[in-house]
Amino acid sequence: MATETELAYIAGLFDGEGCIHIEKRHPSLKQRTVNPQYILQIAITNGDILALQWIQGELGCKLKLQNPKLIREGYKPTWKWYASAKEAYRVLIILLPFLRIKDKEAKEAIAFQEFLSKSSKGYGGKPKPQCELRVLDEAYRTLREYKQQGRYSCVN
Repeated sequence: MATETELAYIAGLFDGEGCIHIEKRHPSLKQRTVNPQYILQIAITNGDILALQWIQGELGCKLKLQNPKLIREGYKPTWKWYASAKEAYRVLIILLPFLRIKDKEAKEAIAFQEFLSKSSKGYGGKPKPQCELRVLDEAYRTLREYKQQGRYSCVN
């Protein structure tokens, strides 16, 4: 497990290069869903794979090459360390005490994931109650507003 100093360093990278995002997937006949799906996502995008591999070693999660088709000769590739849902929640809980810029977004995301884990599932063609959908959509919109205000951007 990472030391407090290492967690503070990772939180600093996350404050500067990271993203907290809720993806909203609309209902789909193909997926047999009647409710929108909301998925918490976090990421750090960076050109230094060694830094992201170190973070992956300390906190787990996934690492991938960002937009490999867009890499041009003479340009450094960009890498993405990322997590979704419960794994993203776990990381945010760990980093929250050290966050300075994205602390409000992290708290919102943590509350979102806690609510989502307690809400009705709505599987099998059963719609979720409207009151639950409103809470989920509000969290989605709140995190979107942070990005639109220019506080930070999320590279998907």
